[in-house]
Amino acid sequence: MATKKEQVETEVAVKAVEEADKKVADIKAEKLAKKLAGQEKRANWPGPFKYVGKGINWCQDNKGPALICFVTGTGAGVGIKYAIDHIVGKKTGDTAEETPLLEEPEAPFNTEA
Repeated sequence: MATKKEQVETEVAVKAVEEADKKVADIKAEKLAKKLAGQEKRANWPGPFKYVGKGINWCQDNKGPALICFVTGTGAGVGIKYAIDHIVGKKTGDTAEETPLLEEPEAPFNTEA
């Protein structure tokens, strides 16, 4: 059986947790309101810039797919740049001479005798 002191301590702890939960909810609401205000501002950019703003808003809302798009886009860009450099190098003759990856060693002596 709990004593009066333990009951009071429990009630105080429960009230403290409820107040902390309310503060956390208020902070989350403020952050969400700030984020939505910024997105609304970007969505109303003039002319064709509104499409850029909508793209930024999408990236902000979908961080995982946006990261994947960025990484694959960067990888594709590096691959395209490599291909262009290789093609341009062939036209000018600046490409490095290709060597075979595995060369077969010659026998040190003639085994046909």
